[in-house]
Amino acid sequence: RGSGRNISVLRRLLGFPSNKTKWELRDDTRDLLPALLVGCWDGGNDGDRKLLERISAMNYHDYLDLLYKWKNSDDAPLVEVDGSWRLTSPIDAWNKVGCLLSPSKLDMLKECFEVAFDLESPATEAKSETVVSHDVDSNNSCSGFAREGLTQSLILLIKTGGSSFSYGQLWVDGIISDLLSNASGKTWVALDRYLPLIAEASPESFLKAVEESLGETDPAIMEMFEADRSSFGITHSGLLWALEGLAWFPDYLLRVSQILLQLWELDPGGQNANRPLNSLLGIFMPWHPQTLASSKDRMDALTLITKKNEWYDWELLERLLPTGGSMTAENSYKFRWRVFDQSTEVNVTYKELSESYTA
Repeated sequence: RGSGRNISVLRRLLGFPSNKTKWELRDDTRDLLPALLVGCWDGGNDGDRKLLERISAMNYHDYLDLLYKWKNSDDAPLVEVDGSWRLTSPIDAWNKVGCLLSPSKLDMLKECFEVAFDLESPATEAKSETVVSHDVDSNNSCSGFAREGLTQSLILLIKTGGSSFSYGQLWVDGIISDLLSNASGKTWVALDRYLPLIAEASPESFLKAVEESLGETDPAIMEMFEADRSSFGITHSGLLWALEGLAWFPDYLLRVSQILLQLWELDPGGQNANRPLNSLLGIFMPWHPQTLASSKDRMDALTLITKKNEWYDWELLERLLPTGGSMTAENSYKFRWRVFDQSTEVNVTYKELSESYTA
């Protein structure tokens, strides 16, 4: 998937010896930087076009003329379908062109991210009575496609070390912290679609914002669960997927588990099966754990979170037993880029399984 179904890109990502592509040898590779930073966009969307104009300092159609030369090259770094553009392989493009980024271009990335995610603009307020659809982005003039591309760029900046940006993670943490700090319920609902990518970009800022919201007397984040009880659909799936993605990493397992337990306690319920309890069960299922933490670390985390509330503790533990309806399991959400070069296959031995059930 990361290769964009391109066999030449796949060979490079797998580390096979390969010659440089023809487009790498060109003198004008800096022309790709605006497209690299936006990542993907809808050419029919005025807001998306303005993002490209802001970074390229060119009229969109003039910049498009440059891109068509790249699109039509051998082993093209860009793909265009019905006016929508994306990088053929984002990680391959960042490996090759990210080193050309200057501080001013990174400032442009931050500015464009803030513009795309500006949920407090007058245009947004005028539409505030409408629940955000996961298919149609009604918050401002930028498409959801572009928002995903910009957030992906923050991730790949860290992943590939683009522009030798030594403090990249701290820089990205600040951007995500500004976005999520003191977020209202409407903001959390509007961001649901993007939370898995946002959490992947900055695990610390994301977890801190969720923890702070849950620490309020009336947690704003719980508004995400209210739509499930209305006719507007689900607006908390992205939150749960983000937490499931972070739970794969041993360093975040305990914090994620504590958050999911709090969400479960506050969950008003609904018809959709995507609930905090089911995320917890998936992470800690003894025979199919959805975390890279060791068996001991899983049991330690489970022991700590089950000391808080006796009623919830017993229900969780009972559901984890083979007689508690836990003989089926689904795979939890996985981040696309932070586990790109890692195996998420977890092999459980009979000894570990026995120790889990007798702990």
